[in-house]
Amino acid sequence: MPLPRFPTTSWLLARKSSSRHGSFSSASRRALWGWGLVAAIAALGACHPLDQRTFDPMAGKAPYVPHPAPKAVRPGAPALLEVMVPTPESTWKPVLHQAVQAALSSKRNILFQVTGTAPLAPTPDEQTKRLEALNHDAVEPIAAELVASGARDVQVQMKVISVPGLLQPAVRVTVR
Repeated sequence: MPLPRFPTTSWLLARKSSSRHGSFSSASRRALWGWGLVAAIAALGACHPLDQRTFDPMAGKAPYVPHPAPKAVRPGAPALLEVMVPTPESTWKPVLHQAVQAALSSKRNILFQVTGTAPLAPTPDEQTKRLEALNHDAVEPIAAELVASGARDVQVQMKVISVPGLLQPAVRVTVR
């Protein structure tokens, strides 16, 4: 039974071969059709079919929802006094004395918070030494001057902390 002649392959089947056998034999035609079919299937398998992602790569994916921005941190209460460390005592003592007298006259049971801030150090041991030195050289003298200016011992709270990005140590006195 001869194979049907399709218009696309009729030129191939009707062509006279230059070989000495004349035209294609039926076995050759079957082999040609078989290899053509294999090539067509391989070509279609390698194709990327058109779908919605061809034009929009994000199609079908869940939308990206950005995380909400962190809430803004309210700045703390303004400091009653801020002393950059190596400031001489003669500079900050009179100012501190006046500020303590004014604060105690407005509210008798006020709390004075003395906070020493130091920049970060490369090692924990060096950081500990910096904080101890700041406490001894700056925080304790300011706390002692608070008590000398009229505040009671229980009204003074002291602490030292490390602050990343700080360039110079400082002592901050706030009231509560």
